[in-house]
Amino acid sequence: MNQAQTAFCEWNAERLNISTEDSVARFQKSGQSVNGFDGPAFRQFCGLSYALYGAWISDKETEVIEAYKFHSVMAMLRMISYPDGVPDKFDIDIETIIDYGCGIAQRSRATAGTNADLVLVDIHTVSMDFLMWWAKRDKKPYVFMEVPVEVLPECDVCYATGVFEHLYRPEEHFNIIDSALRPGGYLIANLQTHGREFMHVSPDLTAVRERMSNYDRKGLDVYKKRR
Repeated sequence: MNQAQTAFCEWNAERLNISTEDSVARFQKSGQSVNGFDGPAFRQFCGLSYALYGAWISDKETEVIEAYKFHSVMAMLRMISYPDGVPDKFDIDIETIIDYGCGIAQRSRATAGTNADLVLVDIHTVSMDFLMWWAKRDKKPYVFMEVPVEVLPECDVCYATGVFEHLYRPEEHFNIIDSALRPGGYLIANLQTHGREFMHVSPDLTAVRERMSNYDRKGLDVYKKRR
């Protein structure tokens, strides 16, 4: 198991008041039922779940936040299956990193290491509870902010990977990030057009790209704000 899955089993053991061995066994049995949480069987299950529970909740603007919370247990199993984060290298001194729509925050946590402050921004779901537990266990002084936010602290790097397409009016969220990102800082974000599917409520990110006249592209999904 990767770091997030190992930590998840420890957290779930505490949450359920069972042994870590029992927690690991439960997790492995769950994953075996769909041949792993990162494969086509689990993706098919997720799509069926979105359709099935559409009687309860949709991704309409008035319901989408509750939809993320409703499906958060399932989403967390997928997110903790992602590979462990590898630190990104930047040509600037980094004091503060923001991860906007952080999920499990693999990349931002790895990049922050022990030197940078890390601000994790997301909807409050089980994933945030897990991250808060993990931070406390490892004595990491992370700052957690719950969406929606209107103002962010200044930062040198902002991760916003896989989030804009999940937001209504994503350009407004970009404006909040842009106001926080210092000149010369880096935005890490996938701003290409996405396929339309459940919770991809803004697959066309043209409106965000149009607001990036003050950024230079430095690599795949890497943008630097001009000084």
